[in-house]
Amino acid sequence: MKTYNADKIRNVALLGHSSCGKTTITEALLLNTKVTNRMGKVEDGNTVSDFDKEEKERQVSIGTSVIPIEYKDTKINFLDTPGYFDFVGEVYGALRVADSAVLVIDASSGIEVGTEKAWKYLEQRNMPRIIFINKLDKENIKFDELLDNLRDTFGKKVIPFTLPIGKGENIDGYMDILKGQSYIDSKPVETFPDTAAKAEELKAILMESVAETDEELLEKYFEGEEFTEEEIQTGLKKAVLEGELVPVIVGSAIKGLGIDMLMNTVVEYLPNALDAKSLKGSPSDSLSAFIFKTIVDPFVGKISLYKVMSGKMKKDTDVYNANTGDTERIGSVFSLRGKEQLEVSEVEAGDIGATSKL
Repeated sequence: MKTYNADKIRNVALLGHSSCGKTTITEALLLNTKVTNRMGKVEDGNTVSDFDKEEKERQVSIGTSVIPIEYKDTKINFLDTPGYFDFVGEVYGALRVADSAVLVIDASSGIEVGTEKAWKYLEQRNMPRIIFINKLDKENIKFDELLDNLRDTFGKKVIPFTLPIGKGENIDGYMDILKGQSYIDSKPVETFPDTAAKAEELKAILMESVAETDEELLEKYFEGEEFTEEEIQTGLKKAVLEGELVPVIVGSAIKGLGIDMLMNTVVEYLPNALDAKSLKGSPSDSLSAFIFKTIVDPFVGKISLYKVMSGKMKKDTDVYNANTGDTERIGSVFSLRGKEQLEVSEVEAGDIGATSKL
């Protein structure tokens, strides 16, 4: 895996109630970006994220896994967190290094206790986020009712960027509200009139959000002028970064539906490390890194996962351990994808990496 600068890195926590489909989303992401050629299943114990023996036996995530993908010249470090409250410490650890989040909701269950807890964590940290409504392929889903519940519970800043096409097992596409274009199997199709009417209402709300980010845009809005694509992009991103807008993406991870739109929204609207101001310095400064998780590999031994806060982490260099007061040798640096070690030459400020035997 190549080295990425801070402006090309997104650190995104996947949060949500247990069994809402976070790990399945990571499988869909890996398949979509051609890292894998088939989707693993939690019940089969063959997902990239849930690699621990106990996770396979329980068929649930019990630890946070880092799943980096490369998309549109951007590295997205997805942090797949457990949904069970017993493992909330893993969630806290992930949020220490994430700059944004995707809150996953099971469309068949709606807002659950874990959903509300995750939202509370994000509100406490003023963390930009996206909502991904998963499992829309289930029967008896009432999307409009679910959307109303989301807006009633979390506020009117929750606004869809996409709408589903079809219902239940027959769901096969989505409409991109901003582009005014519908897609089935990732191919453009004609939009149904009722979907188009709903999309126009929601787009008008989004344009209000754009207008409220800048006085000149607000004046332009009141004068009835249309915004340029650049103004829309800039305005919406500013609203997301400031917590004034929470985009909603619809889909079904098991069917791969909406995964491309999710990745696009992450890249276009969620913050990089520079936007989030989470760095303590620049790549040219001295190295500082925060270790947020340690795992034990039966073959390699102890592996430490960290986020570089300033400088660069390079192999065969000496670093100062602030906990012990000792100087330690970094023998190797790599990225972890589940338990797979991906060789890298160095880890830049803003990125998440790993080293063994620290």
